[in-house]
Amino acid sequence: MTRARTKLDLTQLLTLGAVLVSLVFAIPQAINAQATLEATRNQNAIDQQGQLTDRFTTAIDQLGSDELQIRLGGIYALERIAHDSERDHPTVMNVLATFIGENTQSTWSAADPGRRCPLEIPTDVAAALDALTGPHLLNRNRTKDQFDLSGLCLSRLDLPGADFSRFYIPDAELLHADLSGADLTDATLSNVDLFGADLRRTTFEEASLHSADLKVVNLDGADLSGAILAEAFLDRANLREAILIGSDLTDAEIRGADLSDADLARADLTYASLTNSDLDGADLSGANLTDADLTGAALAGADLSGANVTGVNPEQLRQARARTDPERPRCPVPEDSPVMPSNCSW
Repeated sequence: MTRARTKLDLTQLLTLGAVLVSLVFAIPQAINAQATLEATRNQNAIDQQGQLTDRFTTAIDQLGSDELQIRLGGIYALERIAHDSERDHPTVMNVLATFIGENTQSTWSAADPGRRCPLEIPTDVAAALDALTGPHLLNRNRTKDQFDLSGLCLSRLDLPGADFSRFYIPDAELLHADLSGADLTDATLSNVDLFGADLRRTTFEEASLHSADLKVVNLDGADLSGAILAEAFLDRANLREAILIGSDLTDAEIRGADLSDADLARADLTYASLTNSDLDGADLSGANLTDADLTGAALAGADLSGANVTGVNPEQLRQARARTDPERPRCPVPEDSPVMPSNCSW
């Protein structure tokens, strides 16, 4: 029994020794293999970045070509790089924004001082805009005002559903644009001209639209919560069922507009002109209407609970609350006219 156990112990020791010897040789081999793998990975990363750099350089060169097809190739190449590389995404987007800005400037001249935009959007600019704002490049980190499109001059821009959130687009001329369903959250749009634009269901949460021209725009169902619309022009705008909770409309001109069933809770309408506007069924609870002009306005069914009406003419307010339909201007106003006739009485 003892001899058998001794033999068994010896066999186990020999086996263990063989395993240990194998490990002595295997561990260095494993370490070397891991080091080789890491080196390969690092080299692949370097090669990949080098390829991206080459692709980026080639695309930039293509953007400067005189031939449309080559410029389009450069735009599509940049779009692909932005999709493939998180690191290069911001750089690519800034390049596209610069390309758009340089090719959409006003054709203003001293001889013809009226501002002019291209009657048709150039094909390459349209492709760059699609790459810059399309849904395929969403969900990337974006800081406020990172992409500069200031002074953009594109009448009848057709980009429904585009993503312009946090873009910097002051002083742009976008007459009759179709941006319905677009996202302009936290965008800077001060002094922008959007006369006659289709902005149905567009999101402008926390956006800055200070002094913007929004006459005759369609903002039906749009979300302007917390937006800055101070000194903006909203004459004859359609704001039916629009959300303007907590928005700043101080000194804004909102004459002849449709605000029926709009949500203006806690909005600041100090010194705002609501002449001949329809606010039937609007929510003005907690709104600030200090010194607002309600001449000819209709507020029947509006919720004014907790609203500040300091400085509002009591008789004017009484008539407005009893009026189901707003009074209309005493002169006809062409729907496509960007300005009110000088003899038009509001």
